[in-house]
Amino acid sequence: MKPTAMDRRTLALVVAGLVIAFLLGFVPEWMAKRNADRELAAARQELRLSRLQGRLGAAMAESLRSNYERSRQLMAGYFSDLQDALPGVADPRRRQALSGILAQRDEMITLLSRAQPESSQRLMLLYTSMFTAVDPQGAVGTVVTPSPLPPPAPVTPPEPAPRAGRTAPAPPPAAPRTAAPAGPVKPAGARP
Repeated sequence: MKPTAMDRRTLALVVAGLVIAFLLGFVPEWMAKRNADRELAAARQELRLSRLQGRLGAAMAESLRSNYERSRQLMAGYFSDLQDALPGVADPRRRQALSGILAQRDEMITLLSRAQPESSQRLMLLYTSMFTAVDPQGAVGTVVTPSPLPPPAPVTPPEPAPRAGRTAPAPPPAAPRTAAPAGPVKPAGARP
């Protein structure tokens, strides 16, 4: 038996119906999976940055206990992992802040290897910068205190020598004293 044109047309409609039904079921599921994959990648990135923040906190704690060698080891691993995590950061503000932290790598490792007490203060500043960059609450109106500059050397102008015929200015008068109250002083809480 030879298939007729009507049978071919019916077969084509059935196949087309099956393809459309397959696509109606496949496309929404595929899009949902794609969105779930994106959310999973973002959650993994957040977890990675949170773990880095925890490692920085542990290094700061070790430094505060004057265990500079352990703090140096933690910071060396921190900076290596931060360098690996940086390309996956999509937010440009975050990436810039984390790049600024990474730029302090050599200086921090040197301070810790020399057991400089100043390294604890610097780690606190790094932790604050990391918190501001990573934590959603950190970006709300928080300004990170910059590294303190060394205090300037005190400059005292030389006193001009008194000229002949002139005397040095008199010191300012002292503040007037008030007289003590007259009569006996009663202890607090005493009744008359």
